[in-house]
Amino acid sequence: MKARILVYGNVQGVGFRAYARQTARNMQISGLVRNLPGGNVEIYCKARKPAIEKFAEKIDVKEGREDPLSLHVEKTAVFFENQKGYSEPEFWPDFFEVDYGAEKNFSGEMLERTEIASRILNSMNKTLKGVDAKTELTNQKLEKLNMLDELAAKADATNSKLDKLGGLISKADMTNSKLDGLICKADSTNSKLDKLDRIDRNIEELKDDTKTNFNRLDRTYGKISAEMKQIGRSITTNSKSSQAKTSNALSTLNKNTNANFKTLNKTLAKLIKVAVLHQINKIY
Repeated sequence: MKARILVYGNVQGVGFRAYARQTARNMQISGLVRNLPGGNVEIYCKARKPAIEKFAEKIDVKEGREDPLSLHVEKTAVFFENQKGYSEPEFWPDFFEVDYGAEKNFSGEMLERTEIASRILNSMNKTLKGVDAKTELTNQKLEKLNMLDELAAKADATNSKLDKLGGLISKADMTNSKLDGLICKADSTNSKLDKLDRIDRNIEELKDDTKTNFNRLDRTYGKISAEMKQIGRSITTNSKSSQAKTSNALSTLNKNTNANFKTLNKTLAKLIKVAVLHQINKIY
């Protein structure tokens, strides 16, 4: 089957004809390829229809419309024989060839090599772009690795600080434990102080009771003194012998009373001492 293919895009001066010829020969397709005045390319080919359709797909190369030196096919139009848009070429070569037309004054071999060189340069340019992209990607990865190293260093520093913080927390726990012990001791001391306060109050109460008893004794002694004076007045009228006996009795009574006061004082002092010691023993 025969077909005419029109190729549109940036397809002249970028080695498209050499690429199309090489692709067609690899697929065992015969025909020709040539440039058109409008900047497009025309291809005539003979092969089975599936092969022609596959060939049209392979020559639909898109390397980027932004780069004027890159091969970029915008679209292709395939016209099979007996279809509108198909026309016969001036000749059918035995193999697939490039029809240089107005360029036939130049060496065809030189033109072919020039187009092949153009394709090689474009391929090298694509490769270099790929290398640049990979280099940039590698640099990005290296930057990320550097960031990871920095993060690892910061993590190590953080772990070190956490270790120090753990030591401080341990010391704080020990300090709290010691403080708890001191608080317990302070509570015990306060309890003992409270007991001492109660002893002080008991002693004060004992003192008050003792003072009260002494006051009672004073009043009793005053009564005795008054009675003694009364007796003294009554005996002035008696005889001297009776007065001497009475005087001796009063003297003896006075001595006995003083002795009783001394004994009472000693007894009270002992009682106070015993009470204080008893209260202190309760504390400890």
